[in-house]
Amino acid sequence: MQFLMNDWLSILLSSAIGGVALITRRQTQSWSHPAVAFSIFWFAMSILPIVGAPEATASPAAISYILACMCAFALPAAFFKWGKAKEYAAVRVAIRTPAWPTWVAWSAVLIPVATIFCMINNLVIQGYSLDRLILAPTEVGCLYMAQRYLGQVTPNLFNTASLVLNYVGAPLAGIILASRHPIWVRSIVATVALVPSLAMVIIYADKGTVLLTGAYVFGGVLVGRLAMGDTTLINRNTLLAGVLAACILVPTMMLAMLNRGEGACEDQSRTSAIYSTLGTTLTVGVASNDIPEE
Repeated sequence: MQFLMNDWLSILLSSAIGGVALITRRQTQSWSHPAVAFSIFWFAMSILPIVGAPEATASPAAISYILACMCAFALPAAFFKWGKAKEYAAVRVAIRTPAWPTWVAWSAVLIPVATIFCMINNLVIQGYSLDRLILAPTEVGCLYMAQRYLGQVTPNLFNTASLVLNYVGAPLAGIILASRHPIWVRSIVATVALVPSLAMVIIYADKGTVLLTGAYVFGGVLVGRLAMGDTTLINRNTLLAGVLAACILVPTMMLAMLNRGEGACEDQSRTSAIYSTLGTTLTVGVASNDIPEE
């Protein structure tokens, strides 16, 4: 009974975090306000584990702390007069997107490739074979996470280089995304740029890296926009990219959070069962929507 009450109370508190996002959005008339973005993020990250992993123990105290932080973060927006800001935002001057040098595009592709190379070498140094990395990445991620938390990771140049190169390549990818290169070039650059950070989430159990990488990519996009006189923070393309990124990021983050093995990293049945349940639920939901009404 106590377990069920904790779940419902946690869901209620998580919904309140979403309510903070909606209230701040109404006040600022912008989805790009940091308090709105962070509240939406923490709403998703707090409610998805409860819904997707019902056997997990929810913590109303922890979610209450996050809710208090989001309220404190959003509170200053209530004392700011947004009228003038909206008027200035409505008047923007844009010029043609500059053509960035070819080496920027090539660097945005080659640097992530070099990052993956460094990651593989680091894992080999830590004692993991290449075939094990390919055939059982979640098992390697579970074991490597334990090494990180216990301070047993062997320091080496490849480990450091993989992190540095990842953060160097991300803003270059953002600049290319805001350029006038063909759409297929921008798509390839965006995909390749995110591969290392997603791999770090699964294999390194380093969930913060993918969020920082996204911030660097978006920073590069803003640099590209400013170069053409565009001060827009978020537009339709940004929202579309955000939705696509969320569709990839949320399942990957859930996998990293669930992939803890509970002392038996070789047994991935729990993680597989949860994802199978989610997949079945989504499939049934889509199928039910396709059934015509009589």
